[in-house]
Amino acid sequence: EHEKEVRAILDLSEISQLNFNNTGYWQNIDLNHLITKIFVAPDSPEWFFDLTKSICQKYNVKCEVIKSPLDDSPIH
Repeated sequence: EHEKEVRAILDLSEISQLNFNNTGYWQNIDLNHLITKIFVAPDSPEWFFDLTKSICQKYNVKCEVIKSPLDDSPIH
């Protein structure tokens, strides 16, 4: 939950006026250019994993959804 963030770098050199508001600057983007994988917490329930995949399908985000391997045994 602590990593709910999005960072973006925008080239605004050709924009003469920006419409900033109290929540930031809105820019339409294609999420398929930004998201390649979604890692679900390894101890999350199966319904949450399935829900994440279904939300990606609903909003046409074509990315891999996998359970994080953080709890796997380390490779020595």
